[in-house]
Amino acid sequence: MGSSKLQYFPLALPRFSLLGGIFLVFVASIGVQALRLQTLGAALVGLIFALTSASPRGIGHGATLSLIVGAGFAAAGAVASSLRLFGSRQAQPPPPH
Repeated sequence: MGSSKLQYFPLALPRFSLLGGIFLVFVASIGVQALRLQTLGAALVGLIFALTSASPRGIGHGATLSLIVGAGFAAAGAVASSLRLFGSRQAQPPPPH
């Protein structure tokens, strides 16, 4: 059997390359979204620090408030995820007569 008849990929090379490219674009878009959300979180913490720095307790109050806001977002995400997993069961249509 010649080397031209061997196929190492599950698809022909042009289609396999296309699937690989689609996968890389998908992974890159997930990475960009994660970086965008990290930047948004850092900006929110910076805003909280800027707003609380004028108070007498200063940065300590800002750090506590940032942790509370972060915990609130985490709790809201957990509730939304739980509702999506357990609360979104659709009612079954009544059987035809």
